Amino acid sequence: MPTRALIGTCATRLAFTNNGLPDAGDDLPLLRFDFERTSIISLISQPQEPDPAWLPPGLPEHERRWIEQDFRKDFWGLYLPVIDFLYLDFLGDRHPLVERHDRRSALKQLCLSTQSNPAVVAETYIQHRCPQNGAPDRDGYIPLWENAFYAFVYKVKALTPRCQILVHAFSLAEVCDDGQPVPPHEIEGYTAFYDHIHAVAQACPLVTCVTPAVPALTQRNHAYGEAPQHLTPAYYRALADQILAFEAACK
Repeated sequence: MPTRALIGTCATRLAFTNNGLPDAGDDLPLLRFDFERTSIISLISQPQEPDPAWLPPGLPEHERRWIEQDFRKDFWGLYLPVIDFLYLDFLGDRHPLVERHDRRSALKQLCLSTQSNPAVVAETYIQHRCPQNGAPDRDGYIPLWENAFYAFVYKVKALTPRCQILVHAFSLAEVCDDGQPVPPHEIEGYTAFYDHIHAVAQACPLVTCVTPAVPALTQRNHAYGEAPQHLTPAYYRALADQILAFEAACK
């Protein structure tokens, strides 16, 4: 069985059988490694040993482990050498790199720099954020992300040439599966951003990009909550089929 890893979010994890849902299909591909609370920018920065004082209080153990692994950049030495297929999605990259009071963004506040002082990290990166008006910030965050993406991909291929990389170029749902529209504030300002970074990924010769050819519809009463990235089972079945076809083509 191939060794699969995901650097991404539920936007892609739901296509795998071990996705945390009780009704996940046994015939979906099996994910071995799942990296969260990280980012492409963080993964190409310098490792450092995390000071426990830097971590927010009250973190669940699995989130603490993810953050500590990201500080140390364990992905490169402990995991990458055994990964056959690496799956990426950039859903989390839409959020500001620094959100001082958001526990789920604590990693981004602390780890996104080659510098060692988290306070300096926060002040440095607070200016580089995904804009909220739908126009990519070409003078700030976008160039930072583009450089990090190419550095990450070329480093992966240099260290583990056999590792194949697939990007899930998803779309945020604008309509629910009952025909009702998704609240505009949940998608406004993000579509242009994702279109841009997916175009960057599609232009890279070392990765493959896929988008399921089924409507992206938000599933009402989704187990993870209703959101434009929590889609219907038909979407994730189509994505799983694309993943398996991609792997078969690489043999």
